[in-house]
Amino acid sequence: MKKLIIGTIIFMGLFPLICDAQIEKEVAYKWYTLIEDNIHYESNVEHNCEYFDKTNIINKDWIYTLKKPLEKEGRKIEREEKILEIDKEHFNILKMNALDTVGINLEMYELEFLDLNNNPIEYEVLEFYIEGNPEHLKDNDLNTSAIIYPNLRFNVEFKNLKSIKNFKIRFIYKENPLIELRQVTFSTYINIDTVLNIYDCYKNEIKTNCEKGICYSEIKVNKGDIENLEPLKLKTLVYKYQDSTYKCYDLKRLYVPGYHKNLEGFIKDENNYIETNSTITEEIINSNDLSENNTITDSEYNEDINDTIEDEKEETEDEEKKENETENNILPVKNPIAMVTKKTKNNNKSKIIYTALLIIILITSIIVLIKKVAKSRLK
Repeated sequence: MKKLIIGTIIFMGLFPLICDAQIEKEVAYKWYTLIEDNIHYESNVEHNCEYFDKTNIINKDWIYTLKKPLEKEGRKIEREEKILEIDKEHFNILKMNALDTVGINLEMYELEFLDLNNNPIEYEVLEFYIEGNPEHLKDNDLNTSAIIYPNLRFNVEFKNLKSIKNFKIRFIYKENPLIELRQVTFSTYINIDTVLNIYDCYKNEIKTNCEKGICYSEIKVNKGDIENLEPLKLKTLVYKYQDSTYKCYDLKRLYVPGYHKNLEGFIKDENNYIETNSTITEEIINSNDLSENNTITDSEYNEDINDTIEDEKEETEDEEKKENETENNILPVKNPIAMVTKKTKNNNKSKIIYTALLIIILITSIIVLIKKVAKSRLK
């Protein structure tokens, strides 16, 4: 009798473990596809784009210029003869070729080009005939200088077109009682070979101020000489260039709704998943494959729906929390996928068997116990 009772207790303790061991955990993942996003076109896609397609090309319009453009990948450069009507007011090259200093050299500290609001204009020295380093004339340092001859040659180029109406030159040089800066002659050009206008000495206004051994002379063109500048008509060869641009884009994830064990044609997100056990199975059905042989009837669905309502409530809450964190983009699937969750009866059957065996064992134990008690009384 004692052995029977001990066996019953051991069986009651181990049976749930045996049932649980038969339940295998399964993992369902989020799945996604990649689409192109932020599509635009650039010239230097190798350096500026993470993803690009050099077979997808858009050519920009042709641009004409008097100056030879820089050569680079994807740029076509051609020359073409055109008749140009050039505005003499604007220029990008200036050549100084005479300085009236009563025949005496100037020790010059700075040579500046300014607009009428005294904003400095950057320039590059193209050619010079002076004594010393021309860079000393643009370093903003009064401790360095160069010697300027009366018959100087000093040609400079500006990055952008400048207007002669908003332009002046400033010399900063060492004061010398024998020197009087009276006139400067310079010419303006639209490119190195095309002269626009020559501003002789009689067309310039010069104002000089000296203090503490340093003189400042500002030169600008007389207003009357620049108000009615006639345009220059010029037949010349010009450059034209056209840039090619290529497709540049990013890749963006679009997720399929829900969690799935396998989904052909999509990419698995290894970091986004949920775990389920074998009592819950997920069937993934493509709408293109629905036929008389694999459709799910209402009777089959209603038969199991009552068993799964309570479990689905808890699972739905967990899934919604995870989907809200990761599912910002919902994939507009062309062929929708039907998700059917069906609960098997394995778990219910196990519980019924466990309960039945327990009742049988208890009844048997009671009968045996009654017989034992009866025999003991007969004795």
